[in-house]
Amino acid sequence: MEIVGTHTVNIHPFEVDFTDSITLPLIVNHLLNTAGCHANERGFGIQQLNKQNHTWVLSRLALELNERPKCEDTLRIYTWIESIMRSFTQRNFRFETGDGNIIGYARSIWAMIDTETRHPISLTGQGIENYLHQMDCPIERPGKILVPEQTSLSSFVVAYSDLDINKHMNSAKYVEHIIDTLPIEAMEKASPFRYEIEYIEECFWNEEITIEKAEISESEYIITLKKKDGSIACKSRLLFK
Repeated sequence: MEIVGTHTVNIHPFEVDFTDSITLPLIVNHLLNTAGCHANERGFGIQQLNKQNHTWVLSRLALELNERPKCEDTLRIYTWIESIMRSFTQRNFRFETGDGNIIGYARSIWAMIDTETRHPISLTGQGIENYLHQMDCPIERPGKILVPEQTSLSSFVVAYSDLDINKHMNSAKYVEHIIDTLPIEAMEKASPFRYEIEYIEECFWNEEITIEKAEISESEYIITLKKKDGSIACKSRLLFK
């Protein structure tokens, strides 16, 4: 089995926005699917982990794209594991068009957790170390997002359509709720950009979530999702370059 995984998708009309470009939440969905396929094919994916009451959760993500593929374009995503810590692993991605033009990269940090206790599991002896690979990923690692004073925008209740196989809100759904807070003018110029998100707490069915936003400039936004008790579920930063 090859160390680097490859996933190729064709961009369909229902995946693009009014600029004829694929939406950010669907880019993240394809990224997650690529990671899942890579792990499943190598014996440490959710299909195998669920039998042990274990699963993967995404902790942090940084994504940079110079352009968003258009409708009917081909998008090829490469993924590999750069490093393993005791309870976390760093997985990277490279995005190419069908003709091999590199249009961006992503860095992500994942944790393996027990589905009952929700506590991290040691990655020692999971076989992941056999697939470590060093390949160029020339973007900054995801870091702590500093949150300034924000304005409360709206709230929503986590619904059935937000949930994934782990019965918590899908990682891409966070992005969907976040991106909907941006002015429409921002999405007209949404390339190139850097998007970062820090997942802090899981969001479950029927929880009420409040969205807060700070506009640092016309090209930079910091958006958080908060639970009813005031705790932060996730922090995100979107920068249009």
